[in-house]
Amino acid sequence: MSNERIVEAFGKFMAEIEGKIVHFDSLTDAETAVALAEGQEEMEARADAYCEARGLEGKNAKAKTRIITDFLAYEATLTVE
Repeated sequence: MSNERIVEAFGKFMAEIEGKIVHFDSLTDAETAVALAEGQEEMEARADAYCEARGLEGKNAKAKTRIITDFLAYEATLTVE
């Protein structure tokens, strides 16, 4: 994940996500959103595979998929220097 897509101005962080400029209060939030935009399909597939392997279904699987996907996006930001 590249930090080049994030710009800081006036104490806020901005990134272009899906063709729109989005404002964030923290660099971490901006980095996570960019990582998610760049890898959402793969992250969701990994989360779905986990839920399927654990036998999670319905709302439980949907909630877990969101949490896991958010974690994977966060984890992707840890490689940024």
